[in-house]
Amino acid sequence: MKTKLSLCGVGLACAVLLWAFASFSSNHMQVRAAASNGLSGNAWSDNIGWIAFNSSSTPFFGVDIDASSGALSGQGWSDNIGWLSFDRSVTGNPPGSVSDDPGAGSGPIAKKIGGTLVGWARFTSACQWNMLSGQNCIGSGPGNAQGVLSPSTTGLYWDGWVSLNRKAADAYDYNLIIDGNNKVVGSAWGGNVVGWISFDQGGSITTCTLTDSCVTIIGNPTVRLSCSANPTSATLPGPIAATWSATPSGGTSPYTYAWNIDERSGVPNTQSVNMSYSTKGTKNGFVTVTDSSTPAATSTCSDSITISDPVTVVTGSCSIPSNASLCKDSDLNGTTGSLSASCPTVVASCQFTCTDNINYVVRGNACVKKSVTIEK
Repeated sequence: MKTKLSLCGVGLACAVLLWAFASFSSNHMQVRAAASNGLSGNAWSDNIGWIAFNSSSTPFFGVDIDASSGALSGQGWSDNIGWLSFDRSVTGNPPGSVSDDPGAGSGPIAKKIGGTLVGWARFTSACQWNMLSGQNCIGSGPGNAQGVLSPSTTGLYWDGWVSLNRKAADAYDYNLIIDGNNKVVGSAWGGNVVGWISFDQGGSITTCTLTDSCVTIIGNPTVRLSCSANPTSATLPGPIAATWSATPSGGTSPYTYAWNIDERSGVPNTQSVNMSYSTKGTKNGFVTVTDSSTPAATSTCSDSITISDPVTVVTGSCSIPSNASLCKDSDLNGTTGSLSASCPTVVASCQFTCTDNINYVVRGNACVKKSVTIEK
């Protein structure tokens, strides 16, 4: 359980921040229904402590994810620095270039794109007092209530913004990825004051509890996929019938399928595909499923089939007649029954077969795979 809280690491600066937040939060409570399709759980910052993303009790709040557009909206909550908003109308325009803004200056400031969360959120207490209009921020920079939290005095510059993924000017690579269990994996960056915000406790959490930094996606907005090949192994002779199947879940139906099986052309893009094989080797199948959300979510899966040659052996025996003694040993090969021209009167009766007599023929004492034309 995390209990240590070293807010900001700068004593006077933190005192000003806490005083300003306490005055702000008591009069600017944003109440809304808890999200039914969005973020659930708590993230952790070593500087400011827990950040909650939904609540089913007073005060109700939550962070929604639109099933069609992937846009994030609403707010999370920190007991130490207040509301974390995902609404442009509340936060103002995020800093940086337009390419770092999912809404390009007018749409959502944060989105779910495929299996990732990108964009921005903002602790609105950073805007007080001169950067506020009501309870909404009116600029991307910090408010004057920061006092000593200014570059000229401490080198700290707290504008409240939290980046969900690496931006063009960032020196470090970081992101938030939604895994196959709808758990948000990775960290966001909250600047020098908030620091790193862990959504999955460094990847060590498998089951979320109240004492873990663990955030999941509720409402099942992420498409997941499993696939299978049947059979997974087979032995010639062929033709061998095989079925490739895809099983999607989550996301928004209907789904579309794109198969790549042994790089063959003309494979139907349906949920299951029937194939026939007559040659040995490993047959690989890949499928990508795309749901109907906007932006669309995708997931990819693969499987394989191993087809082997049959194990072929020669069975049978030779019956050598009694007059074989009239021939020299070198004249008669008792294994294959072949005779030299100098001993034409000796007839050895040899009966050999191959365990796979459809695809193989006896040649001497071995089974040889049939070619297109078999000489007799």
